[in-house]
Amino acid sequence: MAKTTRGRPPKLSTDIILRSADGVSFGLSKVILAKVSGVFRGMLTLPDVNADTGEPQTVELTEDADTLEKLLRLCHPHPVKRPVFDEFDELFAVLDAAEKYDIEIRADITRRILLDLLEKEGPARAYAVACLYKIPMLARRAARLLVKEPLFTDPDADPKTIPPELRSISREAFEAFASYRVCCVDHVATEVLYADRERLLVGGHTYEKSRRERNITHVQGSWVWYHGQACPGTSSASTTVDARSNDISSNPDKYVEPCYWWIRYKQRVVEKMLCGYGGLEGCVVTGKALLDESIHEGESCRTCASSARTHLMVYAQAMAKRIERAIDEVEFDLPFDIPRHSQRDGTWTYTRG
Repeated sequence: MAKTTRGRPPKLSTDIILRSADGVSFGLSKVILAKVSGVFRGMLTLPDVNADTGEPQTVELTEDADTLEKLLRLCHPHPVKRPVFDEFDELFAVLDAAEKYDIEIRADITRRILLDLLEKEGPARAYAVACLYKIPMLARRAARLLVKEPLFTDPDADPKTIPPELRSISREAFEAFASYRVCCVDHVATEVLYADRERLLVGGHTYEKSRRERNITHVQGSWVWYHGQACPGTSSASTTVDARSNDISSNPDKYVEPCYWWIRYKQRVVEKMLCGYGGLEGCVVTGKALLDESIHEGESCRTCASSARTHLMVYAQAMAKRIERAIDEVEFDLPFDIPRHSQRDGTWTYTRG
């Protein structure tokens, strides 16, 4: 492929020129063009009016130069530099042209471009585009990222908090995301914040010294806030924990209550994750201000002071990972019907609306 008006010598035999609407000429080989385009394959069987002059055949097209260059680079059978897209509109202009000229663009290439644009233009714009063009993969990825944005789907929220890109989407698309976010919050609450047993007490962390025996969690020697001794602020009425001292033979009915400063940390986490208008993501529980406040309280405890910082940071990081996994487990229900070809092979084919 070569652009004759830009002074680039063609690397292949140039016997046809495609001229864009804004006057830029692209020199190509008829053999290659016929190979990638069903429309041009049929057109090239017609007589060439320039055959007697020896000049390349010229075809005037309605697309601009930027669209044509990107299209030709995407479909070229030989290794060429792939185009860079900055906006979804640029991609759909190219896909429009590809459909018009019966040019196939590989699904994996389109997928890669869509994901790049998701990162560039943000999840709100990507979600709107995905719902408009019925792109399942993009809709799911965008929705997963949108839950990290401040809450805008609450009926009591200020309408101005709705991202501009989402103000014109269909009611079904908006409600689908709102329902998905509620499901994410509920799943995080059930699986992480309000789990029947605090799964981080045993296993999966640096301080894996606790053990299970007869449905009892023995935690003494694990997290510092379960040291088994009373510390200022500890309140047995504040929490119920199925955990006991390792010294079960001498005092089998003694329950170990967590220190109050850790209980306050968990309460703050719940407030931020479930009661506020912030984003829903694991890094909320590792926020500096949140940790600093709780660590300061922990270091005020005579028993916990030496390990409060280290233990709470490890605990918070482990909780953050569990929150992300919990959100990943929630399935997003698409607000549109999946095209039959997508159900069959998981790909997506662009069609003009």
